[in-house]
Amino acid sequence: MSKKIPALKPSQILKGLVKAGFFIQRQSGSHVRLKHPQKTEALTIARHDRFEFSHVITQRILKRADISEEEFLDLL
Repeated sequence: MSKKIPALKPSQILKGLVKAGFFIQRQSGSHVRLKHPQKTEALTIARHDRFEFSHVITQRILKRADISEEEFLDLL
């Protein structure tokens, strides 16, 4: 049985993605653009820490980042 991703704050998601090899390319206001050295597509995440992202939004971010849910939960 797979683990379910809980609602997470954007800062928690960013920390997990940085551990997965992404780096912050730039930040414009409250949006952070992440890049991975081996991937061509950049990933932009809103950094509004007053709110938590639902598990659906986190799943969409992980799909774009090409990271499985289990792998991401191990990084947290």
